[in-house]
Amino acid sequence: MKTELATLAAIIGGTLSMNIHALADDITPTSVPPVVVKTIPESGRMNVSPGEYEIKVTFSKKMADGSWSWCTVWDDSCPKGIESPKYDTDRKTCSMKVKLESGKTYGYWLNSGRFNSFTDTHGRSAVPYLLVFSTSGQGQSGQEISADNETEQYIQEQVKQARAGNYWAKFNLWQGYAKGAHDMTTNTAEAEKWLPEVVKGTYLAKFEPVNDFNPETPGEMLTEFSNHCHLFSGKDNLGGASFFRTTKQNGKLIGSFLTSNPDEFKTAIARDPNFKLISIEKVTPETFVAHEASAQESL
Repeated sequence: MKTELATLAAIIGGTLSMNIHALADDITPTSVPPVVVKTIPESGRMNVSPGEYEIKVTFSKKMADGSWSWCTVWDDSCPKGIESPKYDTDRKTCSMKVKLESGKTYGYWLNSGRFNSFTDTHGRSAVPYLLVFSTSGQGQSGQEISADNETEQYIQEQVKQARAGNYWAKFNLWQGYAKGAHDMTTNTAEAEKWLPEVVKGTYLAKFEPVNDFNPETPGEMLTEFSNHCHLFSGKDNLGGASFFRTTKQNGKLIGSFLTSNPDEFKTAIARDPNFKLISIEKVTPETFVAHEASAQESL
């Protein structure tokens, strides 16, 4: 695994080196994007102790608070979270408490593809970083668990959490049955069963920049929102602002979030002189599917 990681790092490093060389005349320490300078555990580490663990990622710059992209590398590559991510007071180190199982390999992309919410305070997306590590010990009862059994265990756990009211468990079940995510077999009937639960109490909020604020990238728009509105996804619920999307209309970025707190969202937007609320409407199954599937421009 270390050899594979080294090869991938060399490819990423080589590409970054060529891009930086081409722009050398314009580079200053503040103009380049943030990079990961340290992780706990280190990427490639073996024999991490199972149980509760705090993963930490340190960047080269101060980062935008409440904004991150802990992305899967393969299906079910991420451990179960215990607490939501958070930044230290210096806003350079982002940490997240998780529960690690024995004898497993875990992986995160810190920023990946269209998910680039690790940004500095100027909206620059951090260079993607691959964090992969494994835990000591064997799997349950020292035996290998088949992929089918792992998927069934995952579904059972999500159903249990969903029945207890966990919004993200409901979303995971819909996503799995609708799109085959999490190694689940698509099942239209089951997807249609969970979709009404996903959209229940959900609103689509749209807003636009005003007063000479004209962000050129979604990252700039998200940073402005985070600096003034302080609304985020909840650990077990949709929260004040989730599923950020932008579209361009008449040369201007239009932002949108899904929220379960429409009144709180209205109040938050009203506090920011650089944003104006366009609308807040109840989400239907059809509008949720369209919004969730819409591409988020690179942050």
